[in-house]
Amino acid sequence: MGINKKSNLEIYKGIALEKTGRKNKDGIDDYMANLALFRPDHILELLLTQNEEKPGAARKDRSQIWRSTFKFMEENLTKDSDSRPGFSSFGNQDFQQILTLLCQMNPFFASALTFSEDKSTLELIAYKEGEPGDSDSLYLKLIRTLSSKNSSHNFNVYFDEDMKLRELKMIDQDGNMRVAEKDEFDYYASGALYNLLFYATAIHANIHILHDIMSSGIVKSTRHSKSMATWADHYDDNTAIAYVEVAALYTSAKLGKKEFGPESASDRILTGQKGLGGNADIMPILRQQICEWMKFNDANDFISKFVLQNFYSAAGSEEEKVLSTLEKFDILTEYRKHSAVIKDFAEDLTKAMSKDKSAAFEKTQQKLKVYTDNVIEETDDRCISTISSWVQLWNITNLTQESTSTFSRLSLMPEIMRWRNIDERYWEHQDVDLMCLMSATMMRASARR
Repeated sequence: MGINKKSNLEIYKGIALEKTGRKNKDGIDDYMANLALFRPDHILELLLTQNEEKPGAARKDRSQIWRSTFKFMEENLTKDSDSRPGFSSFGNQDFQQILTLLCQMNPFFASALTFSEDKSTLELIAYKEGEPGDSDSLYLKLIRTLSSKNSSHNFNVYFDEDMKLRELKMIDQDGNMRVAEKDEFDYYASGALYNLLFYATAIHANIHILHDIMSSGIVKSTRHSKSMATWADHYDDNTAIAYVEVAALYTSAKLGKKEFGPESASDRILTGQKGLGGNADIMPILRQQICEWMKFNDANDFISKFVLQNFYSAAGSEEEKVLSTLEKFDILTEYRKHSAVIKDFAEDLTKAMSKDKSAAFEKTQQKLKVYTDNVIEETDDRCISTISSWVQLWNITNLTQESTSTFSRLSLMPEIMRWRNIDERYWEHQDVDLMCLMSATMMRASARR
């Protein structure tokens, strides 16, 4: 990959992370080289040789090519993985139900929800008239990049009070709106799921970048103490590999002054012309999100100012109103149970650490603050300046990241991936390459866990 002891690999301008002295550095080349072993090219290329059509609006059984692909994925995902049985299920083709359940259960998808004007129901707004503004949701900002060259992604989804699809609107490149008929809901729900796949993939990649920033900081801040360094060491597992994976496969990146990656820039999953449909316009949006995350003081900040930001804004940040609304729509019930223990865990941990090694602990916090204040060019104050803050942000983002297993399978569902280019009747080489690449990264992530 061309990474050496003096390498600074830069995904975002002004955030160049050294790869020197990092755990698993020697495994990066091996990881990228072996990625090809997990690609189902030998199956999905049959879509091209047999000239198979993409699914149409009417639901029908999936072909043998897809069934063979799913079998290959299931065999590889469950091997060396502790994922729950059924993880690799590729859906029942009820895309209205899948859309509802993922919005209720997955923190990436839930973070895309906004409220109706009267605040009585929830929506997914991918198109809004007028100039873009700071008040636009992150979902809207990112989907605008997706639809900038293809208006077929302009779906606005409206749920009822039971989180069932109530209305679905499509808007063309001229701003003309059409309301979907009831019998079209499943078809267009699959298109909304494609939008959410793009959005969630972008946020997931950004969390990998955040983790590499954080692990770099905690490793550098604990070098003065053997006991503190031993504690920090395991947080560095795989973060360097994940960061390189994002730089090589998902976004544009630079190694020194040169473009980085084994694939051409057009093949990048998030920013390439042959990828999911995004472009370089997402980079400043995601970079700004990294800056915002770095300002969070604890796990509650991440939830209230990111995952459930739209819920807190609608409720005027009144905790009881937020909780009542979440219960009403059954949003992130399990996720919230797990996240609730993070703050107490971090506080108990740091209390014990400060009591046992007080001088080394305080020096680590001082060095961590210096690191977080300088890792990004902007001079805004960073809140990840205490070990408690660091532990909380690490664990809440790691909990969020683990939920990718509930949506990553969408990248191999033909009814979802047809929306990469819905105007093309047959599968293209770019479709197959993208699905093979995304499935390979999915399986490698499963094997790492």
